[in-house]
Parts: sequence; structure tokens; C-alpha cells
Amino acid sequence: MHLMLEEARPEKISLPNLGDANAIYGAIAKGAQAVVDGKPDYKQASILGYYLQLAAEQHWPGEF
Repeated sequence: MHLMLEEARPEKISLPNLGDANAIYGAIAKGAQAVVDGKPDYKQASILGYYLQLAAEQHWPGEF
């Protein structure tokens, strides 16, 4: 039973520090690929998208 639960657990996504624009683009690409691969569930993907949006707004205020 424990092994079945462990296999069903979503994999962790390693994101870079979101300190500059290139890192944000990289994180968006990694997050998008993870969604396509089915790694995060809907709630995790939504939260990831929200935090990436916040990071992007810090670098490009008013452009979103």
C-alpha cells in the first residue's frame, strides 16, 4: 500500500531563483513542461502560475 501511495505522489519541480527576467522565463518553461508531463495536479499548477505571475510583475510592472 505504501509503495502505491509513493508512486502516486507528484514529483517535485526544481525552479531557479526568480531574481531576474531570464530566470523567470526559465521557470515558466519548466512549469509549463511539468504541466504537460502531468507532474503537478491542478491546484499545484495554479499556485505555481500565480507565483510566477507575481515574480514577473516585479520585473515588468504594469505590462501584464
